[in-house]
Amino acid sequence: MTYPLYLRTLAWMMGDDDLVKIIDGEPADLPNLTGQELARALGLKADKPEDIDWTEFANACLNAQFNPLVIALPEKQRLQVLRTAADLLSHIW
Repeated sequence: MTYPLYLRTLAWMMGDDDLVKIIDGEPADLPNLTGQELARALGLKADKPEDIDWTEFANACLNAQFNPLVIALPEKQRLQVLRTAADLLSHIW
């Protein structure tokens, strides 16, 4: 998976070293989350896929590195959430 250069530049400018590592292709220890799992990790209501507000979901992915719920996760899980969010965003743009 390759990411658009602007995503890496944005992550670097925000000082998010973990997200830069993910975008640079460091090997992943854990697989990507499903959309529902990612939504729950970001604190969104996601009992069923149709419950997800996709605009809110995309905004939550953009701001995942600032989300207190994500920050509180153990490192591997936090990186899994950030990597999944970055993957999703790379498909949107």
